[in-house]
Amino acid sequence: MFKRNKIILFIAALIAFGYSEAQLLEKDSVVGIQVKPAGLKKLNVSGSYRFYAQHRQMRDGGYLLNPARFAGQMDTTTPRSILIGDASQLPELTLNINGNPSKRTSFGTDLVVWNQNNGNFDYYNGLQLGINMYGSFDTDYGNANVRVGGIHWYQMTPFTFKAFEGYNRYSLFERNPWDPVTKTMGTRYSDYFERGAITQDQRWGSQAFQGLIAEFSELPLGMFGGVIYGKTQLNGGFESNYPDYTFGGRLGKKVGNLEVTLNSINSRAFEDSLATLPINYGITTANWFWSAHEFSFQGEFGLSRYKDNPIGEAVRLKLYVPKKITKVPVELGFYRISPRVYNNNGQFFNTAITEDQSAAVKAQTTVTAGAQGLLRPTGASMVGIGQMTNNRQAFTFNTDIQVNDRLLFVLGSSIEKELESGSSFLTYGYGINGLQMSRYWRWFFPTDVGPYGRKNVIFRGMYEKVELRGADSEDPDLLKYFNTIEAQAKYRLTMFNRDWYFFYLGSYASAQNFMAPITVFSEKAYIRNYTH
Repeated sequence: MFKRNKIILFIAALIAFGYSEAQLLEKDSVVGIQVKPAGLKKLNVSGSYRFYAQHRQMRDGGYLLNPARFAGQMDTTTPRSILIGDASQLPELTLNINGNPSKRTSFGTDLVVWNQNNGNFDYYNGLQLGINMYGSFDTDYGNANVRVGGIHWYQMTPFTFKAFEGYNRYSLFERNPWDPVTKTMGTRYSDYFERGAITQDQRWGSQAFQGLIAEFSELPLGMFGGVIYGKTQLNGGFESNYPDYTFGGRLGKKVGNLEVTLNSINSRAFEDSLATLPINYGITTANWFWSAHEFSFQGEFGLSRYKDNPIGEAVRLKLYVPKKITKVPVELGFYRISPRVYNNNGQFFNTAITEDQSAAVKAQTTVTAGAQGLLRPTGASMVGIGQMTNNRQAFTFNTDIQVNDRLLFVLGSSIEKELESGSSFLTYGYGINGLQMSRYWRWFFPTDVGPYGRKNVIFRGMYEKVELRGADSEDPDLLKYFNTIEAQAKYRLTMFNRDWYFFYLGSYASAQNFMAPITVFSEKAYIRNYTH
């Protein structure tokens, strides 16, 4: 029963012995004994245990999960369930191991164990992120830092290679595996009071990447840059042996207060099992950031192509004005993303492009499930402030109002519209309990499930899809408009020699068939979605 557990303990003991022996060899060399140099300069072993418990009770019976999964059999949740463990892709116990064979090289790996609380550790164990290797090299033409091997976390720009960060206002109410745990309990709340968001680790805002990552600095003419070649989350689908890959890079230069980079990300996949029908997409952008005297102005402009479709354009701009000019700090934002722009690895949702597999059907080849190059479109999405989608243009406004050292208000607003009429579906997410509800389905991610067949499960989240009916749904030229208001209040006081914090966060969103300056609070809206 504990065979694999013993193997893991043996490996840990062997590593510890190797480290002790290396230390001993170093001591022996001091007194003049001729011995082989130590293999490792440094070895670190750390880890964490992650406990997640959930109790669920449904008074009206279980949720219908996925009728098609079991050929018409009724697959439902149990009315009452107590779940220990995430029941997803994240183990309970993780050991991180890294070492330095030399001053300029290092490696890292991990061991994971997931116990079902029945004494059987064979349920799941092994490596989580694989074996990663790192190296740094200095030359007369520049310096390079190289990462190869298992899964690494990397980011470039929002349009090319980056995960959504937004304003992170909901971070206080989440307990995600990437949330750092500090020694002082109050740090989480003091950070949220001061900055409106908690501190996150290096994975936050980054995408997972497996392959080669090389970053360069001190290049000729003061340039810097990097290249990547390998696989992202969607390269290969279920058949990882296909020649699917992602490649790209960036080249930049900083002049005074201005930093400019040229960026590109490209993906190649196949929609047939014979790997004869490629699915190619890519986007190339110019990104800039300027700051001076507390002002800042940043933006990105790019062109994208999916397969042989026409080229689409994308632009985003953000201007920050300090409170010495406007009495309160103001951030103004704008973005416009064509419905012909697509990139699985960017910050924006796909709401417009549906995978076309007609070529595979015409060629009479086998269409490989999961090998598509695109994430499925979400329909016209109601999104939070900061989240972008294609086939959309939007204006955003954000400000902070500090009444005194104890009381702070934060206000954000967005006005958005479709560029082209497309889907008759509207989708919206669950800001508070999306993570918990996604765990109903545990290991797989069904679509069109739940009591009304409208819920769709994504990784650590869920969104609901509704279809317009009546005259609006029959109008092919009808554009949809969206408004969102996010209001945040934070109050801090000291009582009984302790800091006390009171927080409020509210989101008020609407979708309708006309332009409005703020959220529509009447029945004229298709959907009103309020979260407190």
